[in-house]
Amino acid sequence: VKMSSKRLSGLVAATFTPLTNDDEINLPVIGQYIDYLVKVQGIRNIFVNGTTGEGMSLSVEERKLVAEEWINKGKGKLDRVIIHVGSLSIKESQQMAEHAAKCNASGIAVISPFFFKPQSTGCIFMLLFQAIV
Repeated sequence: VKMSSKRLSGLVAATFTPLTNDDEINLPVIGQYIDYLVKVQGIRNIFVNGTTGEGMSLSVEERKLVAEEWINKGKGKLDRVIIHVGSLSIKESQQMAEHAAKCNASGIAVISPFFFKPQSTGCIFMLLFQAIV
């Protein structure tokens, strides 16, 4: 996976996931949303599929579709597209991390499964490491 050596700077906006009136993901709106963030708000870095973006309530396939759309529509407009891949399932986190890398995301964010209390910070590190390996 090729990573940029450019440091992240400026605001990173946590995006929402646009939905239709039928609660389906409204992918065509994402391009317009990017234009608004860049032209009106001056935002060049975004964070996709976090809790602000309803990521935890979407299926893995839906999260992949949303990530792809942000990455593809953001080319040449956004400096960074960071994809949240955290899940209660390490395997799902791994799938989404692999997908984000294949789609050329700028980076990923991940949380450890949050219903289980880890015994140590080492356990947390191992859970996060497993998600990105």
